[in-house]
Amino acid sequence: MPSDRPLSDMSPVTFRMHVKRLRARYGGPPDVIRQADFDDLDDLVDFFKHHDAAEDVQITAADMSAQLNAIARSTPAPKRMTNAMAARLALQKAEDRRKPKRTSPKPKPKSKPKAKATSKPTSKPASGGPRRTTPAPKFSDLVQPGLYLGADPFQQINSRPVGTEIDPNTPKFRRQRVGVGKCTGNKLKAVKRAYLNAYCLVEGARREVQAIARNPDARILWHASTRYPEASLAHWFGADYSPAQMNRMLTKIEAILSEWSLAFCAGFRGLLPVFIRCKSVGGVGDGTVARHLVKNTIELMPIYFNRSRNQQTVTLLHEMGHRSTALLKPRDERHDLCSGGWNRKENMCYRDRDDVDKNNKVFLIGNPRLLAEAAETGNTGARKTALNNIDNYVCYMWNRQRDHGLNQMYLLSPGAKAPPRPAGASKPAS
Repeated sequence: MPSDRPLSDMSPVTFRMHVKRLRARYGGPPDVIRQADFDDLDDLVDFFKHHDAAEDVQITAADMSAQLNAIARSTPAPKRMTNAMAARLALQKAEDRRKPKRTSPKPKPKSKPKAKATSKPTSKPASGGPRRTTPAPKFSDLVQPGLYLGADPFQQINSRPVGTEIDPNTPKFRRQRVGVGKCTGNKLKAVKRAYLNAYCLVEGARREVQAIARNPDARILWHASTRYPEASLAHWFGADYSPAQMNRMLTKIEAILSEWSLAFCAGFRGLLPVFIRCKSVGGVGDGTVARHLVKNTIELMPIYFNRSRNQQTVTLLHEMGHRSTALLKPRDERHDLCSGGWNRKENMCYRDRDDVDKNNKVFLIGNPRLLAEAAETGNTGARKTALNNIDNYVCYMWNRQRDHGLNQMYLLSPGAKAPPRPAGASKPAS
């Protein structure tokens, strides 16, 4: 059956006939198979032949241990409040609390005597001019990396291990050893590394969001980070919400991250573990790095393996977010505030693809941040889009791990000193 004949030259009726025969012979997914998704007939046959027969690639305890150690080594220490910081922040806090001064009345210009008034005023005019008011600081202004200024004395924001290691026996995917989409050799090593890194990103974020949602200091921790302000939930989903609105958003975010994490272990919605194909040549859609061929299959194009390790991890994390909760939740959203994209470049709310290789390897701005900024000003549409946009989650997950690794943030009691950094711990990553 295989042929060099391009599928674009094949009639839809003939294509459907091939699909029907291949399903009868090899099985395969029940999804609708689109003719435009395959390079040629060999690619179509290869996909059906290996989809159900692909072997599991299990993440071993040794793999997990090595990755957790690497994260621990690269996790920067939380910022500590120095005397200089304390003095500067004390002045800032005093300025916020200081009552505005009254302005002295302006001297009245000399004028000709006026006619006597027929009646006297019932009250004396105010001795001063209008009182100048200073707007109260926003709650987000009271939370800075490593510090909460809303208490007296200031409170430090620290991080600590969660106490339970991530189970090394759960994350897995499937791959084929031969054929058009085979994952072997250095490509398999790259996929395993990126897959494990991505799993740690989502699982670490899931556990922290779950802990924040049940913490009496949740409003502080929503805005908190230990080093980078861009590592907070507020930076990517909006700041200064009411406690009720924030709690609703935490519930939504936790639910999405839970399903996202589960997809690394069991595929999408109870199917086989996700099937990853590594393409060596071609690839439908010039410039495409990776895509979902069908709901439980991810294809990594040749260009994927030329990307940096950071970009490979982020790309795979992004692809694992598609369909993790439902067909369209989460997804690559569109909004009038967004621009550009890699696919149909109109109003796509993608991240800045190259951010992880610059800016100290954290995401800073881009479309996801624009959505968050609009959401905190009361734009309901932007808030809903951010809560369903894959790259708002990707930016948050990546930045929070750069900020404090797999640890979870907590708030020290007022005046308490942070525990000393463990002996032998690494210095902050540059």
